[in-house]
Amino acid sequence: KPPAAVASSLRSLVADPFRLSPQDFLLASTLIDDVLGEGPPDLDTAEELFGIASQLLQSGRDSLRRGNAATRSSKRLMRGIEQAAREFPLPKNPPFPVINEDSLTADMFDVSPKNFRGFSFFEKRTPGQYGRGGPQDLLGNDVGVGIELPETLLSSFEDESVRINLLLYDSADLFQDWRLPGGRVDNNTKVVGCFVNNASVQNLTDPVKMIFTSFQPGYAPECVYWDEEENDGFGGWSSYGCELVQSNSTTVECSCNHLTSFSVIFSLCGDSCPCKSTSDSSLSYISYIGCALSILGLLLTLAFLPIIKCRGINRDPLLNSTHIIVNFCINLLLSLVAFLTIRPAASCSEGACTASALFLHYFLLTTFLWTLMEGISMYRRSEER
Repeated sequence: KPPAAVASSLRSLVADPFRLSPQDFLLASTLIDDVLGEGPPDLDTAEELFGIASQLLQSGRDSLRRGNAATRSSKRLMRGIEQAAREFPLPKNPPFPVINEDSLTADMFDVSPKNFRGFSFFEKRTPGQYGRGGPQDLLGNDVGVGIELPETLLSSFEDESVRINLLLYDSADLFQDWRLPGGRVDNNTKVVGCFVNNASVQNLTDPVKMIFTSFQPGYAPECVYWDEEENDGFGGWSSYGCELVQSNSTTVECSCNHLTSFSVIFSLCGDSCPCKSTSDSSLSYISYIGCALSILGLLLTLAFLPIIKCRGINRDPLLNSTHIIVNFCINLLLSLVAFLTIRPAASCSEGACTASALFLHYFLLTTFLWTLMEGISMYRRSEER
């Protein structure tokens, strides 16, 4: 079949992406490669390929994870999208089109390195509204996510014309790093990618800047890029060459000295989180004060119980259950200590966080058990009277 017919049939095949199996993902990504292998596609075929890729991206994180684990289809799909952008048939003169699908947006244009003066592409906070501009237009335009290319980006290119490809993924579902120690990609964070021809652009004098609208209280943002060689070839996030410029309650600004796909990872940062919200801090203080008072009360109880017992104050048989009360106080005290250590442990490592949570659950269960024992003891003693 001609490439256009294959692309049309494939779009019908993936019309319901939620029912696709890992083998279907492999077939779809393979057919995209086959279509592109026939040579540069025509305009209709290229638009069909972007539509197919967008439908595959809508299948969700779990489906993409299963497909990638079984056949590495996510990596193949990623490369197919990038190749489709590089070979997209553009008009000879501006304006160049923006391909806008549900889960994927692409902006491609040809430019002379000598005439390049920087460029910015962004999506506004209102979904579906995009903008282009110069290198200073990224800020102050109600940007939801965007990328700014410096004027010196193409200084090392000697070609008369180069193709700049900008890709905006609506979510990070395609980019799944199975390691992520203590970190995760926010479901609402988008991924923006930039490629020049088929070349590797690194060690830029002036960095590429990105803006992301994403924030999670209690988590610290980290600027990352997608490295295909990580995770034994499955791909993974890396922060090499990327820096966090600034962040506030709504926006994260990053800079990187190379080109690829960029996003933001959020890692637990505990009390040292620079972007911690005021409400989160207030709740933490209330929790710490409450736990401290409870611990003080339990320590005083444990200190006075031997005195009460020695002086024979508790002659009432209903109150003669000192050993149960002691065990109850000790377990409740240890559960409060475990609660206070969870956040510092989470900022250290995943193992420390897991151990702290296990201790908390254990001591809470034993506290409930000693409460039950005290209830049974009081009931039996009341029956005896």
